[in-house]
Amino acid sequence: MAKPCSACLGNGYVCEDDNPQPEGCTKCEGTDIMSTFEVLVGNIGIVHETTNERDALFCARTYVDQSKSNRGRCAGESVTVLKDGEPIEEYLGTNAN
Repeated sequence: MAKPCSACLGNGYVCEDDNPQPEGCTKCEGTDIMSTFEVLVGNIGIVHETTNERDALFCARTYVDQSKSNRGRCAGESVTVLKDGEPIEEYLGTNAN
């Protein structure tokens, strides 16, 4: 992923070249650099929201482990990681129909 342009960093744009442009960038492609990741657990709902994919996946794996253990509120529940509202990883628990 390209580094954020220093002129566009506050606007959420990505510079096409990898070098920050101190005077301002004329090559911004207008792509949002911050995606939102959410972890959705069956009967609980959204349990975690972040802009860090690695953090979301770690959280999801923790809930998957709890789901597989068949103990607690999320026992047997499905766990889904969403990126900007679209599923990117999913575990179907034993309670899934």
